[in-house]
Amino acid sequence: MKNSEEITIVGFLEGNQIGVIDSDGKFYTRPNLGYNSRKFFNSVESAESYIEKLNKSENNSPDFCYKVEIGN
Repeated sequence: MKNSEEITIVGFLEGNQIGVIDSDGKFYTRPNLGYNSRKFFNSVESAESYIEKLNKSENNSPDFCYKVEIGN
């Protein structure tokens, strides 16, 4: 994806980024995930909708959260 804004989802535990959503739509925690292996979204709204679906289907720690990340 080559836009001025590249929208991805990252996961945080106790305020520290610990992983990203990969191109398969799964949470990936290894530090060597290539940037192009991330799942990219067309809009912030679509990424937020994806996070809502993840939150409904997963039972995460209260110290864990997903956030939308916008890069360029």
